[in-house]
Amino acid sequence: MKSKNHILLLFACLGLVSCIDQIDIGLGEEPVLIIEGSLTDQPGPHVVNLDFSTGFNKNALFEKTRSEVQGAQVDIVDNQGGRTNLIDQKNGKYQTSQNFKGKSGVAYHVEVVLSNGKRYQSLPETLLPATEIIQGSFEKRDLEVVTETSTGFVKSIFFKLDIQDNPEQNDYYRWRYRGTYQVFAPLGNLPDTCIIACPRGPCWETIADCWATDFDFQFLKVDSDTRFNGELLKEFEIYSIQVDRRFNIGYSALIEQHAISERSHNYWQAVKNQIGNNGTIFETPNFRINGNIRAVEDPDEFVLGYFNVSSVSSVRVFVDRDDVGSTPGEILCGGVCLPPECIDCEQWPATRVKPDFWPN
Repeated sequence: MKSKNHILLLFACLGLVSCIDQIDIGLGEEPVLIIEGSLTDQPGPHVVNLDFSTGFNKNALFEKTRSEVQGAQVDIVDNQGGRTNLIDQKNGKYQTSQNFKGKSGVAYHVEVVLSNGKRYQSLPETLLPATEIIQGSFEKRDLEVVTETSTGFVKSIFFKLDIQDNPEQNDYYRWRYRGTYQVFAPLGNLPDTCIIACPRGPCWETIADCWATDFDFQFLKVDSDTRFNGELLKEFEIYSIQVDRRFNIGYSALIEQHAISERSHNYWQAVKNQIGNNGTIFETPNFRINGNIRAVEDPDEFVLGYFNVSSVSSVRVFVDRDDVGSTPGEILCGGVCLPPECIDCEQWPATRVKPDFWPN
């Protein structure tokens, strides 16, 4: 079951504008249409999501997907006469085929026709060439953590990139990451017999090895080359994470560098300034930021979201347990009721399917 408040606030953060318009938030009950999607030069599927916001006095958990976003027509259109129809995945999700991807130098926009006939489209965005990543690396060091009552240090891993900025153009960046790590159920290699694990019951299937993934939902990093145009950036810090259970065996960080437009950069910078250091991109903003989606027949209609176009360069960085040393958060498998993670690694949650990129 989804939280439409989360969807609203995510899509409110996903917008592109030539200049950033700040609009005071009203406490009205009228839902606002959300159109969010992206296209890159990587293989698909690429997704466009349609939804409506939830009023401030509504409980998002009990709101159903509105019929207008069901059975819509969604197309990605380019400036060379190409048109790609997206496949309806139900509940407002539309996606391309796996072999569809954007091309450098081509401008794209999305066109949406709801089931009630209302038409929307995004401003065109040109897919810019990717900027080269020379290599990725990591560094282990202590990170200072300050609370209201104390100050301490936690062992953390800092992921970095060496980047060669292009001196021939103004570059705008957004970075994303996806972390994958191996998990192990300490009792997962035992024979498939009855093992006490509460509250599920005494019998449990034993599964030892799994792999889990975490995403950058609370991460937003953008920059422009105003300060470093044409330079080689050495060990440019992208993100850091605290050493915990994720490093018990090994951790892999896939770091993506998106080449975005100036308009997109300005939008994300406004979002970053808005949420500061204490929030996430899902939290309620103190003003709305216009995206790049417009109603065709009614230009005054307010629409949330954007259709983003970018090229991507990426690098994968592996961190072995031996690189980290001791890790906190080891599972204690004792007592009358064993933690489920001691027996079945899928309970982390995780999957037993080993990724293709994972070392042997």
